Amino acid sequence: MAKYLDSVAAVEVAKAAMHIEELKQKEEFTIYLEKFCQSALAEVGGFPRIELKCFGSIVSGFATTGSDIDLAVLFADNKGQHIASEAGEVKFKFEIFRALEKALLDKGHGARLLTKTRVPILKFCESPTEELFANLLAERQKWEDLSSDEKYANVEEAQDGEPVLETLATTEDGDSLAPNGQPAKKPSLTPSAPSPTASPLEQKTNAKPNEPAGGLRRPRDHRSEKVWIRERPKGPLDFPKNGVGIQCDLNFDNPLGIYNSKLLHLYSLCDPRVRDMVIFVKAWAKRRKINSAYNGTLCSYGYVLMVLHYLINVARPPVLPDLLRNFDNSTPQKAWPTPKGVKVTWKGTEVNFWADEEFIIQRARENGWTQNRETVGALLRGFFQYYAHQGYNVPNGGFVWKQDAICFTGPYPTLPKSAKGWTAAKTETRQNKQVRLRYLLAIVDPFEQDHNVARTVTHHGIVAIRDEFRRAWDILNMVAGGNMHGDLFAGRDEEGEGESVGVGAGGL
Repeated sequence: MAKYLDSVAAVEVAKAAMHIEELKQKEEFTIYLEKFCQSALAEVGGFPRIELKCFGSIVSGFATTGSDIDLAVLFADNKGQHIASEAGEVKFKFEIFRALEKALLDKGHGARLLTKTRVPILKFCESPTEELFANLLAERQKWEDLSSDEKYANVEEAQDGEPVLETLATTEDGDSLAPNGQPAKKPSLTPSAPSPTASPLEQKTNAKPNEPAGGLRRPRDHRSEKVWIRERPKGPLDFPKNGVGIQCDLNFDNPLGIYNSKLLHLYSLCDPRVRDMVIFVKAWAKRRKINSAYNGTLCSYGYVLMVLHYLINVARPPVLPDLLRNFDNSTPQKAWPTPKGVKVTWKGTEVNFWADEEFIIQRARENGWTQNRETVGALLRGFFQYYAHQGYNVPNGGFVWKQDAICFTGPYPTLPKSAKGWTAAKTETRQNKQVRLRYLLAIVDPFEQDHNVARTVTHHGIVAIRDEFRRAWDILNMVAGGNMHGDLFAGRDEEGEGESVGVGAGGL
């Protein structure tokens, strides 16, 4: 099984990982975009100088081919922040984004300001199609036609310090947006059934006992079942995955996202197997269409944390140190110097981790981080088994989806959801808005301990994610038994797209 996964990884990681040529191209384009934005704001006048700082997968080292560029818009000096504060910081930042949106559209680029995300996002594409460009211009004109009061009537402060490493297409209450930009309809509360078009393997993984919370079965009602599609059709304002040049997402003041990207990058330097595993899992999730919070599944960042959790807390011996906690600075053979670290507080959130890149690389060269010598394939085997099943022979007993929260601090590999009060969905009031918080899948943010990275995962999504892990493990078991049936990396559309999903998430 491990040899099979090693061979698959050798092919799929090479195909999926962003090559150095693409990385350099995007780095050069970021320089162009920064200069363009600076010139555009200077021409409008009244705005301070800004800088663009890259974060996300391109910085962490986990970028895949075609990944967007995540850019934080920062004021170049304290004077800019002072001007923003004096002018009314939230509205002032919106005005900057609106000015940039117009300048980019005037230049023939694609630009669209999203205001229903957790923080405002300016989406950009280099070369929009004629149809998309016309739609973007029309959308901008709708905003231009509003009165001055209406233009900023709904502008409110986003939650302080919330990183934008997840999806950008979610509403304030975590509901995924439909292609028209409106909140998607709530999932139908009906029992689950396998898709009539799914493969036999898909039917096997989907046909699990379905019980709502509390363990009481609900009678099946075929009349109210509806088909859920993992990847919704694109709307008229949505950017396609390909064919529009380089794409970027710009957002204001995201230091936690920048620090988070730095932390992930340091983990990638600890051991070369980390990058290969993350790229493999991200590519697999993409092929199986379970990597989109837009559609109610899990963002790529969530899968990165799932991999790191396994390598830090579950694999034995651990592959990675916990850079968020103190670790032993010496080994029996050699004493190590005390490394440098990051220790800051951003709007109430403490950021504290080892960040000495030279020290981490040096220790990695000496094989000082781990005694684990398993291949990538062997580690992937344990990873899929851990999330697919529970039992005596499963690493750490397996991940219990209904009860466990993935975390990076504390004495135990996982934290009970009950310890965080994450046992059921709840509604909170934030700035006069009702915010729906879900905990079907719980992943504690490395810095913001009260933030669930997987909060956008719907019932439909959690069933799909869990079933894909079980499907993968079934395939691996068949390979081990010499009965090759099913392709681990088969595209979801190659096996049947639709599936009926309801309340029962049996065994979550």
